Amino acid sequence: MNKKLLIILKALEKLPNDIKYLIVKEVQGTFISETLRNIYYIKVSKNTEIFKLLCVHSIYFSNFFEEDVVIFLTYAKNNITFSYIIDTFLWIDKFIAIYNYYYRDKSNHITQICAFILEKIILKKI
Repeated sequence: MNKKLLIILKALEKLPNDIKYLIVKEVQGTFISETLRNIYYIKVSKNTEIFKLLCVHSIYFSNFFEEDVVIFLTYAKNNITFSYIIDTFLWIDKFIAIYNYYYRDKSNHITQICAFILEKIILKKI
């Protein structure tokens, strides 16, 4: 990712929605609008890939080593764009499945990461 794209991405995350709308309206049809569209696509595609992996992990979690689940959950925690999650109940259901399985097995690290992600997903909707 080039530096200009990263700077635009970081700048837009912190802006209120009405200002984002004005920026998009002002630059529509220009190179910047293409860049903004690409940024949105990158974030949505990253969330989609994480959700696909989450579905696999939540169904077949007993087939993975605990270290692999920790690596996946850490990656998910650091890379999910919570404001771009549309169907929160599906995400919550998958993380709760992992949380419940490892809670019974007394894996505190996995349950803490799952609890953090669940909190972020739920608070995003408030």
